[in-house]
Amino acid sequence: MKRIKNYVFVGLVFCCFNVFLSAQYHNKGHINNIIASDARGYYQYLPYFFIKHDIKLQDYSYHFDNGVSFNKHTCGVAVLQTPFFLTAHAFDCIVKKDLSGYGNIYAYSIIIATSCYLFLGLLFTFLLIVKWFNKKTAWLSVMLLYGSTNMFFYSIVEPGASHIYSYFCFAGFVYFVDRFYASPNFKNNLGAALFFAMAFLIRQTNIFMILFMLLYNVYSFNDFFLRIRFFIKEYKYILIYILCCFLLFVPQMLYWKTVVNEYIVFAYKYSYSEESFLYWKNPKIFEVLFGMSCSWLPYTPIMAISLASLFYLVFKKQYQAIPILLIFLLALYTCASWWAYNFSCAFGYRPFIEYYSILIIPLAYLINGILTMWGKTALKSGFLILFLMFVFLNVSMTYQFQWETWCGLDWNYEKYFEMIGKIMRNVS
Repeated sequence: MKRIKNYVFVGLVFCCFNVFLSAQYHNKGHINNIIASDARGYYQYLPYFFIKHDIKLQDYSYHFDNGVSFNKHTCGVAVLQTPFFLTAHAFDCIVKKDLSGYGNIYAYSIIIATSCYLFLGLLFTFLLIVKWFNKKTAWLSVMLLYGSTNMFFYSIVEPGASHIYSYFCFAGFVYFVDRFYASPNFKNNLGAALFFAMAFLIRQTNIFMILFMLLYNVYSFNDFFLRIRFFIKEYKYILIYILCCFLLFVPQMLYWKTVVNEYIVFAYKYSYSEESFLYWKNPKIFEVLFGMSCSWLPYTPIMAISLASLFYLVFKKQYQAIPILLIFLLALYTCASWWAYNFSCAFGYRPFIEYYSILIIPLAYLINGILTMWGKTALKSGFLILFLMFVFLNVSMTYQFQWETWCGLDWNYEKYFEMIGKIMRNVS
């Protein structure tokens, strides 16, 4: 009970801190910018269902000639935002300030929702890491995950995006998969299945995470065949996954049936631009990892250390390195094949945020090794300074990010290093 109270206290402090930072950031402009672009697409199911009572006329959508509109974004994020939206709407009904579903109250509800789900995701990650390593490693790992990656940007600057919600689902899924293999039972399997189903509803490419369930503790062909035999024998566990995915997807299928008279739809075919996997024969992997239009590693360099640790663990056959690597490679190939492989200049490459739920494992392994080194104080201090530098750079870049400049054709490595140098000079 005391431990639960501690988690509740930490959660309240964290959520208040994150909400404060996000509110302060957006109060400099317009708070309604939170419900814009893709965030509007994910969110708009709520006002059109609960307030306007007509989900066929959503504004941020593809509009057919008959007046009906099609929202290419699935409803998973909206489902998770529902309790926060309804609370905001109940309050709005009392004060009768703005009943449109798009006012400041609703924008703040998204900030609060994202902060809460981020904390819960980090808590699942903490509970997993502390089980495998120790509390110091777990605390440092989750703090670095929050402070030194673009997770910070998408919880502060663009909290309406789907990635924090997917991260929450992935983190819960990984936590329950670990519990399931420690104690295979209906409860643990159901927990993992529900988190996976919700992640799948949010974004269908999240299906790759099922490999973590199938390949957990699999390090050889013999292990793989034993795992296949296990699930053939215990097929009820697979049926639970199928049932959860189907039940959670029913509202989405009903929406598709209502709008385009089909239960299963590739939603992006209803778009004003050609949105598909155009580069599947020539994936833009280098551009995703190292390009200048807000790629991954130049803006989230701590993940380069995580990848190095991951390859070492693959060689050592430890800590689920094989499924983690396979999942990451599939995600990398898929993102690099998308028509907008830079995801419209997403800061630090936002599609990878959800995969931090597993990429944190090799990073935690390295952190644990550093913390448990006997002696070598200078080396420990060097790593600590490096990690603090990553946090400082990430937070600084978050507040300096300018879409028009960083995503322009003239943005290059020279200007990138000029920006880094300016940040460092401000410190000195």
